[in-house]
Amino acid sequence: MKVMTRSALACAVSLAFALPAAQAAMVTFEDSALAFIGDGESLQSGGYTFTMVGGPFGGITDDISLGGVAPTNSSGQYFAVFNDSAIVMRNSQAGLFSLRSLAYSFIPELPGIYGAGDVTGALVITGMAGGGSTDVSLDFGPADANGAFAFTQTDLGSFGASFFESVTFRACVYTMGTCDFVGFNGAQFAIDNLVAAIPEPASLALAALALGVAGASRRRTTVAPN
Repeated sequence: MKVMTRSALACAVSLAFALPAAQAAMVTFEDSALAFIGDGESLQSGGYTFTMVGGPFGGITDDISLGGVAPTNSSGQYFAVFNDSAIVMRNSQAGLFSLRSLAYSFIPELPGIYGAGDVTGALVITGMAGGGSTDVSLDFGPADANGAFAFTQTDLGSFGASFFESVTFRACVYTMGTCDFVGFNGAQFAIDNLVAAIPEPASLALAALALGVAGASRRRTTVAPN
C-alpha cells in the first residue's frame, strides 16, 4: 500500500483532520436496490452518496448480475465500476468523514482471460480536503487458478486516520511498466464493506477552522501581487 500526499498544504490539512471519530459504520450496499447509473448520476447507501464520474456506468450489483466476472468471495451486494469509470463518495449530510477500511476486487472484462497469479493493476483512492489531496494505491489481488479475482479486505492505515470532504475511487491497469487509468475499458473494480466514520461533534469546529486556514493559505499562494 502506497500513500502519497500532494503538496505541503495537503499534508497539513490531513494532519489537522486526524481527529477523534465517532459513529463509525460499515457501508455494505445491502440497504439499496440493485441499480446502475451513468456519468454524473448518484446512488445513496449507508448515509453516503456515490456519484459516477468520467465514465459510462457502474452501480450496486451482485454475483448473479455479473456472472462469471463476479468476485469469487462476495457476501451479497457491492458497488461495481466499469469501463475506466470512477466513483466519488461523499457524506450525504455534506460533512467530513474518514474511510478506515474496505474490501476491493478487480473485475475482468471476460471470464478466464487472465492466468493464475496475474496482477492486473491497482485501486487508487484519493481523499480531498481544503484544496489538497492524499492518495493511497492498493494492488489488486492476483488471479486464482481459474483466472478469477476475489475481494481483499484492507485497513487503510494513516489514510484512514484523516478526514476528507470527498473520496474518489478509480482503477489503473498495468501496461508496459506503468499503471494507466485509461485501460481501454479494462480498468474495472468492485468495492464493499466500507468502514467510514465522522468526527466527534466537538471536533467539527476545529476541522472547519483548519479548512478555512488551509483555503486562505492556498489563496495567498495563488493570487499574484498587484
